[in-house]
Amino acid sequence: MEAENKPVLLDGGNVLRLKWPPGQSLRYGVRLTFEEETATNEVKYEVQVTRLEPGEDHLARFEVRRIGEVFVNETLPDLVADQLAYEAGKVFYPLTIAVSRNGAFEAVCNHQEIVSRWPAIRERIQEAYEGELTGSYLERMEKLLADQASVQTALLRNDWFLQSFFSPIYKKYDMNNTGEQLFSFPLTRGFDVLGYQTAEQLEKLPNSFGAIELLHEGQLLALEPDLLHVQPPEGSYQARYVLHPRHRHIISLAADHSYLQGRITIAKVRINLLPEPGSAFDEDFGSDLAADSTGSNLLVIDGPRRKSFWERLFN
Repeated sequence: MEAENKPVLLDGGNVLRLKWPPGQSLRYGVRLTFEEETATNEVKYEVQVTRLEPGEDHLARFEVRRIGEVFVNETLPDLVADQLAYEAGKVFYPLTIAVSRNGAFEAVCNHQEIVSRWPAIRERIQEAYEGELTGSYLERMEKLLADQASVQTALLRNDWFLQSFFSPIYKKYDMNNTGEQLFSFPLTRGFDVLGYQTAEQLEKLPNSFGAIELLHEGQLLALEPDLLHVQPPEGSYQARYVLHPRHRHIISLAADHSYLQGRITIAKVRINLLPEPGSAFDEDFGSDLAADSTGSNLLVIDGPRRKSFWERLFN
């Protein structure tokens, strides 16, 4: 059913505000695709995101839970190093975070809870694995967990879902519903780039099923060549957010990122709202939104051996 062709109404001052009710939980399918030279690796999993009551600092709080297993190229990790990193990484979830008024990830709020989970996880790992490699992983994890700032930095630098989903899009736009902002992602965490300088366009009319669309078009912003002493990297970023017309939460997100310096690396992020089992989407949000879902318990990666998805949390 076609939505009425009425303009998207923002709040006073032309502000897009998140109106996700506290206590509401939403499930999302996440698919990450990494392309480098001849290798293509795909990661799939599901998460449940719950809006919590604000904290004492009045910042919004969210809980993020991983649902089921994480698969890379359709299998669970098989190499010992991957298995260790995967099992150790479970300590972070459920994760409670603070989010700024514009929707950006600000801080980890349940650091002590994460630390308290570690002894049981460490014991399970020690029972299942032995040797120098195991000891090294456990030592690195304990060093990371000891400091809340290190945990936050690791998640901000490496977690594509957190960086993409909790993005600073809830803000004032000009009278043409446009804006401009610098966005950073795990692909651009090196010293030689500042991020993607991005033009933002909030569509004035809803799409065919009544949702709000936000488009991003960005170019990689590198340091000046004389500061790098090498040819600066190049890259681009495009994203399409589809937002709920009332609550303004993400229904779907499709984002592509590229980084070129000698060789090109491409990262694709797909996040889609999933209906609860036995229920359908509200509004006119039909099967189009679930077409890219992961199904239950998916995740996998192929290609030559390199730093794994899980290892990236620790390096």
